[in-house]
Amino acid sequence: MKKYLLTIIILLIYFGSIYADTIIVDCNGGGHYLTIQEGIDASQDNDIVLVYQGIYHETIVIDGKDIVVGSLYYTTQDPSYISQTVIKGDGSSPYSIIELQNTMSTIIGFTILGPEPQTGILSWVSIPSIEHNIIQNTEIGIRVQFKCPYIYKNSIYNNDLGIQISSVSDPKAPGVFNNIIHDNVKGIECSSESSPLIMNNIIYNNLQYGISCNWFDTPEIFNNVIYGNNVGIQIIFHSEPNICNNTISVNHTGILAYSNTYAHISNSIIYGNDFNLSEYEPGILTEIYIAYSCIGDGVPNWCIDEGGNISEDPYFVDPNNDNYSLTWNSNYFSPCIDTGDPNTTWDPDNTPPDMGAIPAVAHDYFYNQYDGGIIDRVEWISFPALN
Repeated sequence: MKKYLLTIIILLIYFGSIYADTIIVDCNGGGHYLTIQEGIDASQDNDIVLVYQGIYHETIVIDGKDIVVGSLYYTTQDPSYISQTVIKGDGSSPYSIIELQNTMSTIIGFTILGPEPQTGILSWVSIPSIEHNIIQNTEIGIRVQFKCPYIYKNSIYNNDLGIQISSVSDPKAPGVFNNIIHDNVKGIECSSESSPLIMNNIIYNNLQYGISCNWFDTPEIFNNVIYGNNVGIQIIFHSEPNICNNTISVNHTGILAYSNTYAHISNSIIYGNDFNLSEYEPGILTEIYIAYSCIGDGVPNWCIDEGGNISEDPYFVDPNNDNYSLTWNSNYFSPCIDTGDPNTTWDPDNTPPDMGAIPAVAHDYFYNQYDGGIIDRVEWISFPALN
């Protein structure tokens, strides 16, 4: 009997996905509905609400459905549709332009505009996918509470706050990946015991900070390039971020630690800031552990040096034009290549990890312990400090 029930459930799921509907929304009259909300209201789980180009003045709510709401970018992968398909808040909600509740829906391929004080996308107890959108001119670009969405390849700028993550304590939840977050007042704010994964983002020119850990937060901050902000990363009140393989440069302060804070910094480059690492006040209680990182003026005496750190110029390729790759040519060889912690994950070319967010060009690695002194198919030969 149980086998029959399981078979019926599987068939229902299978055929439900096959017969999912595509609902066309066109504000110019060429679809099933004129507004996005009408399309959402008519949809069922697994349906696609496909939105044609135009400016949609409305407030959108998805509650309890798992659907796709996307512009023609979703079906064509043509990025021009992102800027041509605009959702502009109509002011009917004091909170948000798009509100997501109890849903795993996908929002993809839109330009989402204010006016303030609205939030662009509010995700409430939900794990949606928010992908390939432009979000600007809002109070908060994306606001997340209790569960973390998959926030991927969005461009978030000209907001008071780019992303706010609050009360998200599940470390296995999705996170913030491959976004460009720039020219906001604040970049990413974690608060209230949040532990998101913040990875592979470019965070720059935010007026106050790139990333802030505010209250008992334990985020994983990996492989981000953070530059041109007042503060790159600030750590406040009992927060304990893990900061690994980041490049933090040309900020006023690279990392700012407040009292009763903790951090583990490894395989990172913190160089070329006015102040690379700074305490909010001298003599406050902090525990900042640093290993296998490039710290421009050396590890300060109020931090804990766990070894493997250097202070030499990392030789970025072209920092004046925002290229923070590591140089390797006949004139310069970055000391950050192959000198990260050898006990962490090696680079894809089977060489020890580099410091910073951007691995160097593919190369072979000469190290007797691993290849018996035999160099095969050599492109480059590295003699790192750890040898």
